[in-house]
Amino acid sequence: MNQYYFNASLLLFSSAVTVCILAGNLMERGRQDACTDIFHRLVILNLIYNLMGSLGEFYMYSGGARDHNFYRFTDVLLSLAYYGLLHMFTKFLLTYISGHTQVSKWWLIIARIFVLSAMFLWFIYLSFADGPQSSGSGERFYHVSNIALYAYAVFIMIILLAHRMELTRVELLILMTFVILPTISSFFRLANTGIVTLQPAITISVLLISNFLHMNQAKRLQEQEKELAEKQRQIMMSQIRPHFLFNVLNTIHILCETEPLKAQEAINYFSRYLRANLDYLTGKEKMIPIRTELEHVDYYLKLEKMRYGDDLQIVRDIKSDNFWVPSLTVQPIVENAVKHGIHSRPEGGTITISTREREDYYEIRVSDDGKGFDPVASANDGKQH
Repeated sequence: MNQYYFNASLLLFSSAVTVCILAGNLMERGRQDACTDIFHRLVILNLIYNLMGSLGEFYMYSGGARDHNFYRFTDVLLSLAYYGLLHMFTKFLLTYISGHTQVSKWWLIIARIFVLSAMFLWFIYLSFADGPQSSGSGERFYHVSNIALYAYAVFIMIILLAHRMELTRVELLILMTFVILPTISSFFRLANTGIVTLQPAITISVLLISNFLHMNQAKRLQEQEKELAEKQRQIMMSQIRPHFLFNVLNTIHILCETEPLKAQEAINYFSRYLRANLDYLTGKEKMIPIRTELEHVDYYLKLEKMRYGDDLQIVRDIKSDNFWVPSLTVQPIVENAVKHGIHSRPEGGTITISTREREDYYEIRVSDDGKGFDPVASANDGKQH
């Protein structure tokens, strides 16, 4: 098989892998940050790098000459994509590390100097190059350009080692592949095997980094879901207060001996009250009609009514009930009105619940005629409100 044809096929396969990586990243477009956005650009540059390389190899396979304008054009694009890759990886690396600790801006400035120096020397080499191999003055620029690239690789390793305490071993190893694999591939070039290995080596590194980012994102989502579940549990526990449960159960216990029918009614209200809170905890009902929310509130108030008797009066002024609200929106407000407004008043009081439809919104109002409280003092009492 012709060497150029083999290289072109290898680079096309590498391009196909890069397209798959890009497609997988774009599918996660809804959850992006600065790091993944820079990584997308890196993947696109890697795609251009592979495509330009395969185009040049196909041209050489068809018998093209090195000094042909078309070949020179693809070679220039190939070089720009390569040095763009190095610069973009540096930005990605520093942005990734900045998610763990503060990063000096001088790292990026020094890296740009290395990349621009290598690119400048490489383009001088291209101006001297004549045929597949360089000779004469251009050969010196070719080797100096390679030295600049090796210096860049060492510099990237220095950045990683300087921040090794903020990164895990897996993170270090994955990020180092962008330097280690291309360096290994350069030995194949020195061995003059004729096989293109740099682009596939970079693609393998990009693939490893992409998979690592996806795994990290999946891990973060799992942690966020756990945090959300824990917050929902805490909200539920804050709503179903232990003293309220004790009072309800104690009321039911007394009613079982004195008024069994009322005890049965109280148990029915209590079970519905708990069902509404449990449905919210399990996420079954995020948005519910205001009518349903007011029914939940009614179950709670009926339980409290059994406890307070005539000391708790309830006024409902519902002028609009054709809209939806998040579950457990009104109930906590009513519970606070009972606890802080009615409970602390010896003669009891009245709670008023009203709804109105305004021009641009719906209004829900919960009020009581209790003694009220001082917002400033409550904000500084160290308690949750």
